[in-house]
Amino acid sequence: MLDRLIVAFVICAAGTGLYLAFSRFQLWRGRRIPLDVAGRTPGKFLILYFTSPTCVVCKTVQEPTLHTLEAKLGDKLQVIKVDATERLDLATRWQIMTVPTTLIFDSSDTLRSHNLGLAREPKLLKQLAAVGCTTA
Repeated sequence: MLDRLIVAFVICAAGTGLYLAFSRFQLWRGRRIPLDVAGRTPGKFLILYFTSPTCVVCKTVQEPTLHTLEAKLGDKLQVIKVDATERLDLATRWQIMTVPTTLIFDSSDTLRSHNLGLAREPKLLKQLAAVGCTTA
């Protein structure tokens, strides 16, 4: 029984380690891609939000969350919505594999965080605060 528990722990630890390594690689890779998005306002923090017309979670949870953040942060934050099915060039460049995906950039257009799947308001606020974008 103990040997099975140890094997399960090792498998979970290895999976977590692989996920963290992949996440760091994505950030490293993303910092080398030029941010070339139409409508970008220089000097603001940016959330690049990838969605699709068939994504129910995007419409019911992620978009209202992003609207709330825009209202809280005002002129400090810009959210650019990208339809991944229409802008395959951007989705391929940023290796978007699931929607919703949010990429967070600081005011100098450096990728600082990425969220694969749904990102709730507390998580996004924490990530934005880490790059200097706060409500107060």
